[in-house]
Amino acid sequence: MGWANPPVHAGGAILSGQHHMKRFLSKFWADESGATAIEYGLIAASISIVIVVVVNGSLGVTLNKKFVSINASLK
Repeated sequence: MGWANPPVHAGGAILSGQHHMKRFLSKFWADESGATAIEYGLIAASISIVIVVVVNGSLGVTLNKKFVSINASLK
């Protein structure tokens, strides 16, 4: 098993497959570029859930009573 073009370290030494995989995995583990997008998505989802709960909870009941009252006064 060999490399067609073996990976070369900055110093010019050819890396073994195992060392190359370890380097790849350590870079992958340290990369946090996608974590920020996921965090913002979780924050947005949490805020929207809170809004839905508040609107459907006490505020929703209050608005429903108000609309029923307006509807009754229009008849």
